[in-house]
Amino acid sequence: MANLLRKIFERPYTFKQNGYDRNTPPSDMRPGDNVEYAVTATDGLTYTIETLDIVAGEATVRSNTSKSKQYRVPLVMLRKTG
Repeated sequence: MANLLRKIFERPYTFKQNGYDRNTPPSDMRPGDNVEYAVTATDGLTYTIETLDIVAGEATVRSNTSKSKQYRVPLVMLRKTG
């Protein structure tokens, strides 16, 4: 049993990056840019940046859907589309 566990845990594992392992530096973002919020539940939904507060690390974004709600989100969770 111990040999089986050792074989399982000694096997190297390489983590694969998915689309949410990368983000855009805040210096590259501007109001009016289209961005995605980096969580898998919102895959494909885009937002438009309305205001940036780089010191606080937050941005105000508006959803590009028909309901168009406004949210305050951390900058590290945003990435530019395209």
